Amino acid sequence: MNLRKRLVFFGGLTLLLMVLSGCGPHYGAWSDKARPDFVFRRLDSQVEDLNLTPVQKEKYCELRASLKTHFSEAQEDRRKFKETFRAEIAKDTPDVADLTETMKKKIEDVSTIMRSDLDLLAAFYGSLDNTQKQKVVTVIRERMNRRCPCGEESK
Repeated sequence: MNLRKRLVFFGGLTLLLMVLSGCGPHYGAWSDKARPDFVFRRLDSQVEDLNLTPVQKEKYCELRASLKTHFSEAQEDRRKFKETFRAEIAKDTPDVADLTETMKKKIEDVSTIMRSDLDLLAAFYGSLDNTQKQKVVTVIRERMNRRCPCGEESK
């Protein structure tokens, strides 16, 4: 796989993980309660089209379980952090240095989680045959083009 294809693939995977980790709209049908179910139904539907072997299904289930756990934990952590942040900012003299350190810790935690999920994603993708890989890449490209229909890429 050449560099361009790798960048497109991993860019798409990063976008997918961002959506799964809670980045995105926070209103209406995309509320914190509705989002996980929708995302996982959609993900399951896409994976179902790949006609996975038992080994591939096992790898997907491992990835899905990890994503679901991390997704749920991230929602709860975000809710708690919002409360902490609002309480601190409401004070006459908020401790901005402490909030900054807390945010840095959260960024490190999310980075660690995303690294482990990316490893699982790479293992799942590696278990796919060439036809299945091509289907995955095609879906990612289509999604990326819908989000940014600004051309293939700048050269």
